[in-house]
Amino acid sequence: MITAFVALDGRSVCTHAAVAAALGLGAAAKRPATLIRITGPGDARLGYHTTMPDTVELVEHAISSRAAGTLVDDAIAAARQQGRAVVLDLPARCLADGFCRPPSSTLAVVPVGPTALDERLAAAALQGLACLTARGGHGEEEGSSNAGGFEGEQRPMPAWLLGCGRSGGGPAVASFQAGMRATLMSAGGGHTPAQGAPPEARVLPITLPCLGRAEALSLIAGRPVPSVLRSTLLLAAALHAAAAAPSATGIDPAHFAAHVGAGDRTVVTCDGRSAPERLRDLADALQAIHDGLGPTPEELAAAPLLDDWTVEPRMVRALVGRSYDHPDFPSGRAVTTSEVYATDGRTYARTYSRLYRLGTSAQGAAASTH
Repeated sequence: MITAFVALDGRSVCTHAAVAAALGLGAAAKRPATLIRITGPGDARLGYHTTMPDTVELVEHAISSRAAGTLVDDAIAAARQQGRAVVLDLPARCLADGFCRPPSSTLAVVPVGPTALDERLAAAALQGLACLTARGGHGEEEGSSNAGGFEGEQRPMPAWLLGCGRSGGGPAVASFQAGMRATLMSAGGGHTPAQGAPPEARVLPITLPCLGRAEALSLIAGRPVPSVLRSTLLLAAALHAAAAAPSATGIDPAHFAAHVGAGDRTVVTCDGRSAPERLRDLADALQAIHDGLGPTPEELAAAPLLDDWTVEPRMVRALVGRSYDHPDFPSGRAVTTSEVYATDGRTYARTYSRLYRLGTSAQGAAASTH
């Protein structure tokens, strides 16, 4: 199985997805995978060959010459001989210049960042990519020969889209798909009959969440923490489901659940965000509301319905004590903090507003007087 992640806009999002796929495919099959990364002018190299040799073998080549296609062919052949899964991380220039053009059997995936601007840029790039592959590259007619590139070039299947930097399971996938469909339809308004219809929004049934620093470092080191490992395994299952239905316009949730090994699709699409992810999403939502930009009709359409509702006041966990060195109050003043989101009960408390150092609790002070 060869999976090609194509960076239509930037490289970091694409490389994140490619590394996650290589880890997930390797873990699912209990064997290492080979990640072949092609770099262009100005692209940074990953260069962590020695930190994860038993998980992912990294091969990097620069597209400074047409020999890059042959080098990639050789790397793929070597990986196949060893029974490895193959993941490609390609800049769009590889396809545009004809240096490294995967065969039609390759599963093409386009990672898309979390904002509407990412979706718009991806849609515009997909339009150009569709025209390019229809011509065969370099303005050639379809079926003509082309120097360089992979063996047996044919017109590739349409790419699958992967939402990145998003969280929330099934609702996030539905929102991403709706947004890409609307953007592709808008971008395709100027298409001529010769160019054909705009590309379809073929969306993988998962999203890759925005990673915290510790999570990202665990991914880069090839030793993902449990939350990241779950994402990589779900991505691997989504890629296998897509490879099993290469011409489908979408993946049935029940079919995807079967690839995951879950009997109920809700186990796969449930909202599994961590507390940091929820807070980042909350901050983004509050910023959009503050700016008068949300919630959008698309977000409302993808949101669950709450019927027969009432306002239910409830208490939130907060701390009461005397504050010192607070930016807003004199030292020694009794205050009630905002809602506590995290604390170890001994040394710190992180509230909605700020971080507090914890001194002696009132209960502890009372005990020390007896």
